[in-house]
Amino acid sequence: MELISQGAEAKIYRTTFLGKPVIVKQRFKKKYRHPQLDSRLITRRLVQEARSLVKARKCGVLTPILYQVDVFNHSLIMEDLGKSTVMLKHYLNNNQQKQAAPLLKEFGELISKMHNSDLIHGDLTTSNVMVKKVIRKKEEEKKEIEKEKEKEKEKENENEIETEKEREMEKEKLIMIDFGLSFSSTNSEEKAVDLYVLERAFLSTHPNSKQLFDIVLKSYSENSNNKQKIMTRLEKVRRRGRKRSMVG
Repeated sequence: MELISQGAEAKIYRTTFLGKPVIVKQRFKKKYRHPQLDSRLITRRLVQEARSLVKARKCGVLTPILYQVDVFNHSLIMEDLGKSTVMLKHYLNNNQQKQAAPLLKEFGELISKMHNSDLIHGDLTTSNVMVKKVIRKKEEEKKEIEKEKEKEKEKENENEIETEKEREMEKEKLIMIDFGLSFSSTNSEEKAVDLYVLERAFLSTHPNSKQLFDIVLKSYSENSNNKQKIMTRLEKVRRRGRKRSMVG
């Protein structure tokens, strides 16, 4: 196995599983904790992360496909997204706001889908979202456009489909990763804190990025099923955060 990164809780390896390229996330022991307590905590967090990955996909959020949960070795075996994917963090640093706006809108929508299903990510940052180009057929693009037109009822008589050959097109999609701190909660406060963590991540990682986060937040609000309560809570969380910053 090839070690590709290490965090505070786990090591990330690249290897193969049943002939497929995979990523292995292995949680390691903490020597300062009692062995039995450490084992219980690692197992609980491992299982919770696996459940969150599955739950996220069920509510329409793309995540790496989970192949196996290895409780004995404290590991998750997941789909390798490939070297063609890039962190949203790097994408935003290398692209203008106009180019990034559609992905930021999608990001807000994905967060709202998780929160609508009472799934809290726990570590929302632009480093925990991957941008991947997905090859799609032009005919599929046409079908989606037609559906949107019918939904919005903007033009009723545009049902003609061009009879040209299909060609492939590239679309950028977002994939959420690292659910190591995730959990389930119906609490609006927890959802507001999730958003606040992301806001702070934007401000610290991307200078002058208030407009970028505003795009995410607007999209989130438009798709949230409890936006008024969560937005009110977010303001309270922001005030608490500012007080802590002033006090130090």
